[in-house]
Amino acid sequence: MHGVPRPIAGRGPARKYSEELRALAVRRVRVDGAKVAEVARELGIGYESLRRWVRAAEAREADGAGEVGPAERERLSALERENRELRRANELLRSQAERPGGAA
Repeated sequence: MHGVPRPIAGRGPARKYSEELRALAVRRVRVDGAKVAEVARELGIGYESLRRWVRAAEAREADGAGEVGPAERERLSALERENRELRRANELLRSQAERPGGAA
């Protein structure tokens, strides 16, 4: 295939693959829906290597699903603070409404 990144030659029997090739292979499986065996064969990657990369990408995605960045964390803190203030205001209004002669 023209333009497809090829493996980086490594020392010993284990081959090193570029991050670009790994990302391409994982994307073909996860996004395009291609079979692991098919992509591995096309790109000259070991089946088990590609299967591990796909599983690792899925695990990273699952782990990252609950993470929030600094902007989201700041927004969440502001919303929590506002929520506390509104709860206090509600409690105050309830207590005033429950008193004799309080607002109904």
